[in-house]
Amino acid sequence: MRAAVAWAVGCMAWLAVAAARSAGAAPENVRFSGDLRYRFEYTGEEGLAGRQRDRLRARAGAEATVATNVTAVIQAAGGTGEPTSSNQTLTDGFSRKNIWLDLAYVEWRPAPGLAVAGGKLRNPFLCVSDLIWDTDVNPEGVAAQGRYGLGPTELRANAGYLWVVERTDQSDSAKLYAGQLAGRRSFGDKVSVTVGASCYLFANMEGFPLIDASNSGRSYGNSFRNVIVGGATNRVYAGGFNLAEGFAEVGFSAGLPARLYAQCVVNADADQDQTGYLVGVGLGRAKERGSCELGYEYARIGKDGVPGCFTDADRWGGGTDGRGHKVTLKYQLMQNDQAAAAGFMDTRAISDPARTHDFNRFQFDITAKF
Repeated sequence: MRAAVAWAVGCMAWLAVAAARSAGAAPENVRFSGDLRYRFEYTGEEGLAGRQRDRLRARAGAEATVATNVTAVIQAAGGTGEPTSSNQTLTDGFSRKNIWLDLAYVEWRPAPGLAVAGGKLRNPFLCVSDLIWDTDVNPEGVAAQGRYGLGPTELRANAGYLWVVERTDQSDSAKLYAGQLAGRRSFGDKVSVTVGASCYLFANMEGFPLIDASNSGRSYGNSFRNVIVGGATNRVYAGGFNLAEGFAEVGFSAGLPARLYAQCVVNADADQDQTGYLVGVGLGRAKERGSCELGYEYARIGKDGVPGCFTDADRWGGGTDGRGHKVTLKYQLMQNDQAAAAGFMDTRAISDPARTHDFNRFQFDITAKF
């Protein structure tokens, strides 16, 4: 842990200088933040030996106020470079660990309730959970977010022009064109309802190589076919991804803060196994010292319901073609220190009864924020 703290402090110092110089901001206009998480994890998969590993996540960043309505953000993180995880497994004989560019964007707020950002961004879309997007995914391109209040009602609109894979022939580049509309209505101080819909159109995915940052040719559950080019066998997507999503969340007080939420998605470009859904409930909020938070989710994603390389990386080993339960418990040790536990009781390869099998994962975390 001391090595991790030293890494974070050094990274923060470098980011401070970089952000202040590049943005032309005075030191007092630069804000630093980050977090360190130590995780114990056990994975058990039917037919395979159980696996235990300890993992570290370290992130540090700086936010510089360039002008009254312009902000520049830079953040570094550990990990292997995969979009769905900043975790680094403790291994390889005390070897040095990699540092990656996790965020790098400029945000412009031309009017109240309107923001436009470009670069490697925080996810600009409203997500009640991670059915489509793992919480670690930071897309790249240009996004706009708008909010408009009408008394107890708030309307939100989000849009994105995002680069997925740049290819030599620009007409073959994979891009994401996305739009989202949502509304939130408050009923007094204790009840709120949010509903929304999203459209995610991925261009140039069908017939193109699988997206896998680990370079192992993994399909993450999606359907693929083999194509021979120059004597080499390449895996390509068997279909495209044109997603329509609906989501809803109800927040209320039951002695403790509580929420009920749901997501559903359908891929119009797939002929079968093209849907996914998630339902969940949360009770409490781990924020003040001594407070707790309990959560439960059930999720199911068909083989081609979403791009498997971007959805949650923990359920059934990551990707699509699975179903299962997730239970979480969080406890706030101190203002910026939290302990958490999560259990996943899942089933993999649900599209093929001959291959369907159980997958379980258990995680125990200690997280410190600064």
